[in-house]
Amino acid sequence: MILLELLFPKHCFVCKRLGKYICDECKNNLYILNNDICIYCDRSSYLGLTHPGCRRKYGIDGCTFLYKYNNYLKTIIKALKYRLVKDGFEELMSIAYSPLRTKLGSLITILDISPTLSPVPLSNIRKNQRGFNQSEILCRYITGYLGLKNEEFLIRSKNTMTQAKLKTKKLRYRNLIGAFKLKKGADVKGKIIIIVDDVLTSGSTVKEAVRVLKRKEALKVFVFALAKG
Repeated sequence: MILLELLFPKHCFVCKRLGKYICDECKNNLYILNNDICIYCDRSSYLGLTHPGCRRKYGIDGCTFLYKYNNYLKTIIKALKYRLVKDGFEELMSIAYSPLRTKLGSLITILDISPTLSPVPLSNIRKNQRGFNQSEILCRYITGYLGLKNEEFLIRSKNTMTQAKLKTKKLRYRNLIGAFKLKKGADVKGKIIIIVDDVLTSGSTVKEAVRVLKRKEALKVFVFALAKG
């Protein structure tokens, strides 16, 4: 380990300072979102719970985020995803540990049944290119922090364009129609599930994932994302 650090020293993803992937100065510029909103109307809502008047038959029951997707976090997450620096997740999740336990812990206390975490799946092609699914890694950390179950309920049933490349909500919605299906042998009937993703922008991806789970009779489905774009 010492030899590796001498040969390949850690540099801050953002400012390139030596020593850590996320230096103390840049860490202090990660902005925690304390006020959640309903994903459908964008109005304030405790823990992002969907307002009674906004609920849909196959819709999200609540959506909560940890950080604002500012330029600091954007640089960090892009480095983790596209430079294949998996070790950087440990630093990021160490920073996120306390607020994550507070926010998700509060959500769990108001649920009658212990939820199961489930990551948003990548296509096999994209996962092989990247070497990992960042949502799966987030799920594993959260499982360890909160003692929850973790199960992959969904698979990608088709390859889709990267959502960030599509400029309108309509294109993003169409891109994801039929993108997910229930994993063979998975049973979600009557379960409370928290879908986990790294960044949520338009919400099209998680809405489609939740729709599939609700159609298979999941009782409630919430969404947790590390950042809100």
